[in-house]
Amino acid sequence: MTKNLDLKIDLAISQLNVILGLTEEKDKNDKRDLTTKLQDRINALLKYREDNKINETFEGQMFTSELEAKDTSCYWIYVKYGLEVLYLIHKSFYERYHKDKLESEIFGVKDLKNVHMLIETIICWGLYPSLMKGVGISLGKRVNSKILKNQEEIINTSQEKDWKKIFIICQCFYDILDGFTDYINATTIQSIILQKYIPDLYSGLLQLGYCPIGKPLNNKKKLQQNSPQNLQSQLSMNSNKPITPANLASSIEQLSINQKDDRIIYKEKSIAMFNDIYLKIDPYYSIQALTLLLGSNINQSPIWLKVICGRYLSKTLLRNNGMRKLLEFMIQPNSTEDELPSINALEKMAKLVTTVPWQANSVEDYCSIISNQIIEIFVNESSIHPSIVKATAFISIKLIQKYPSFIKKYLIDPIIEPLTKFSSIDIKEQINKQISEDPEDLDSNVIKTEDDIKKSIISIHLLLIGNEPCVELMNMLSAAVIPLYFIYELASKNSSNLKTDVYDILSIYFRIVKHEHSITILKTLLYYYENTLQDKMFGPGPTGGIVLKFIDDKNIKISINPDIYVDFLKLIDNADLISNLFLQLLFEWKYNREDIDKDSSTNENMRIMTTIQIIMKIIEKIGHSIIKKPDDILSFVKSMLVGEENDIESLTIALSLLETTLSECPTLNNPEILDEIMAILQTLNTHEVKEIREVSKDLRTMIIAQKKINSSLNNGKTVTKQRKDSEEQFRQAMKDMADELLPVRAHGMTQLRHMILKRDEVANENLDDIIKIFLNQIEDQDSFIYLNAVKGLSALTDTHPFKTIPEILKIYKTPSNKDNQSQMDYRLRLGEALLQTIQRAGDTFGKYVDIIIPDIFIVLHDEAPEMRSSALSLLSMVCETCPLSLTRYFTRITEYVLDLLALDKVTTSRRGAVGIIVSLLRGLGTSNTIQTIPAKTLKRIETTLAYIEAVDTDKLIRYNARVGLDDLHTIIKLTLFPDSEN
Repeated sequence: MTKNLDLKIDLAISQLNVILGLTEEKDKNDKRDLTTKLQDRINALLKYREDNKINETFEGQMFTSELEAKDTSCYWIYVKYGLEVLYLIHKSFYERYHKDKLESEIFGVKDLKNVHMLIETIICWGLYPSLMKGVGISLGKRVNSKILKNQEEIINTSQEKDWKKIFIICQCFYDILDGFTDYINATTIQSIILQKYIPDLYSGLLQLGYCPIGKPLNNKKKLQQNSPQNLQSQLSMNSNKPITPANLASSIEQLSINQKDDRIIYKEKSIAMFNDIYLKIDPYYSIQALTLLLGSNINQSPIWLKVICGRYLSKTLLRNNGMRKLLEFMIQPNSTEDELPSINALEKMAKLVTTVPWQANSVEDYCSIISNQIIEIFVNESSIHPSIVKATAFISIKLIQKYPSFIKKYLIDPIIEPLTKFSSIDIKEQINKQISEDPEDLDSNVIKTEDDIKKSIISIHLLLIGNEPCVELMNMLSAAVIPLYFIYELASKNSSNLKTDVYDILSIYFRIVKHEHSITILKTLLYYYENTLQDKMFGPGPTGGIVLKFIDDKNIKISINPDIYVDFLKLIDNADLISNLFLQLLFEWKYNREDIDKDSSTNENMRIMTTIQIIMKIIEKIGHSIIKKPDDILSFVKSMLVGEENDIESLTIALSLLETTLSECPTLNNPEILDEIMAILQTLNTHEVKEIREVSKDLRTMIIAQKKINSSLNNGKTVTKQRKDSEEQFRQAMKDMADELLPVRAHGMTQLRHMILKRDEVANENLDDIIKIFLNQIEDQDSFIYLNAVKGLSALTDTHPFKTIPEILKIYKTPSNKDNQSQMDYRLRLGEALLQTIQRAGDTFGKYVDIIIPDIFIVLHDEAPEMRSSALSLLSMVCETCPLSLTRYFTRITEYVLDLLALDKVTTSRRGAVGIIVSLLRGLGTSNTIQTIPAKTLKRIETTLAYIEAVDTDKLIRYNARVGLDDLHTIIKLTLFPDSEN
């Protein structure tokens, strides 16, 4: 059997060689013309057929046409035999290799070239001479044979057009394609026709099927017979109808039809053949052929051909993968590096696709078909050229804008369905799930697989990324935003590769939609656990993806992760949105916090606790984003600080907000509100909570610095370079003072101290604020800041003592609450600053004595022994450095000290008292003013010191008392006997 089939192939190929003249002996002196050569080849073919009994061998397999053309020229006879040979080659190869699909087809390279030549000859000499002007493609542009190019010109001008020839050729090609099912199993002849000659086949069939047949072709006699005058007489003879333009046109067509009955018979056959091929082959080849047949500016096609080609091009969109094939033809991508088509090209594609074909049943039906094709492209985007996918996304946006309701129904809703299933409640589905649930089946709870979720996210991502913003699309995607966020949270925890795509989608969404809508969604996410009907959740899939499944445990509630939520807000980087959301959360918390019941776990409690948690996280992580409306936030802070001294939570939030606003917002529309807040913060100096006191102190410094940074410093004075430099240095120092970093703040304090010591003009003008800053900073718990603050105050007392010392003493002498240790520590630190001032003043202390000593006496009577010890230290230092300044306070000092030694049992106070006596005696003794002290007082000092030396339990006190006695005796002796050496 196989041998017989191989023999048939050899016979068919041999006929091909004969008809092409390949078996003839080559003779350079051959002077025969083409017609003679063709006739000789025809005779040789007939002889070969007779010798090899071709008709018997291929009985029932020869091509026979339903029509017979009257042309007897050698060209047409050659074409007829060429069709038979072509058909036999196809049939023999089909039977040998394709009928039972036993082996792959083997076709020689030379044979393949010869088949191409034969088909080109058939089309050039058989088809094109009978085509109308403007129908088809100039064959000379498609073949390389010079003979065929020349013969095309000869034949086009010499032969009469015959539609029967067109039908015979098209019928042969159609019969060859009759068994075609797919490109993989196509014969070689089928593949050649499909890949290269579909435009020629279409041109013939479209002319036969759609060319207006009522129009005479090229016959002047027929034109005269069908003139209006003759038609009028014929019409009046055969009909009683009135002669109107409509009846006249109808009569012309009817008479033409009667003259062309054969053509009418095959008109429908040609249309059926065209439609069959059109539906059978890949839409790409149809698009290519129809586009070529539309012609160019140079080669204008007839109007009827343009209309019908346009219709079938539009109809291609209704076919499976029609849109993809159309885009592939229009873009023709070659490699993955190809750039996206220009915007003009994309607009043309979009205009074509968004125009509903007339063949579509309705706009809705068309939207349904085209939406399915778009989804198919998105789902298979990994195997499709990127430029095709991008163009599809661009066209999708145009479709959404033109047919929003239908595209939402057939494109967007199916795409997001795996996501929106998360929020839907399907009672029937739940019942079916419970009935079919298998405890051993791990997938029984899965509603949407990893692949479903991934495809949905990829499709949405393709629609959004790289396209122009589309509000309509954003509104259509709103139902998927909440599910997408929960996928984002899960992907963040599991490091899923979906995280980036989901973030891109959400960030674009929140950037485009109105803030009111965004805030509603973000707040819905916060309180999603209140949805008691929620029965589904996203979970990790078996291969690292994400699935949607039923919730197994009834106690599980879907809720957001606060850290991921705030990190997400930070990533979307929309300060206006975050600021508005933050303010809404603040007011919601403020007005609902009184309803909280700490012993309950109700939804109300969870709502308030969630709100406060998110507020604190936002302040902590993205404080810079909430100051878009700083004046509103400061007003809120002020309302929270007033009357909330005992609410630690409220104070903490208010102070954190204030700190963030001052740090991130350099200017305010209403700076006066800072003065009001400053006064409120002053009341927190004595707050029982240490952290509140420290934060309020830092905030006071920041407020002062903030006001100075924003205020004008020249006060109308002429600005010299020195003045300008001083202002800039002062502003920078104040800016550093408001910084959170300790080294930066310390640097600011150092700069201010240097300006003070230089007696800088700008510093002198802002002295009150500088004093307040250093007084605030001396409270700081960090020794680095505290010591710099002490140095700063010391510099102030050196350069501006009469303004600085009273401010220090005002705080120093104010009694502290018994339980307020930090306030006492603050006063003790101020005492250290005073101590350094007294020490540096030395002999010049006398001019400050009346400012300092009275307040020291007040502190000497303080309830806290630490403060009394501090005052004694100051008094002792005065006694050492400038005892003469204490002359008029001597009696008062000694009486206090002696009374203290007699009554006070606190060791530190007693040590200080003895130290004062010793310092006072030495200071007065060296100045020879001991005689100014009453003898009675001296006697009491001697008695007290002697008693302490004898009975006191503290060794240091006894030792100092002994030193004091010795000094007293020495001073008295030298006073009475000045010339005595011992």
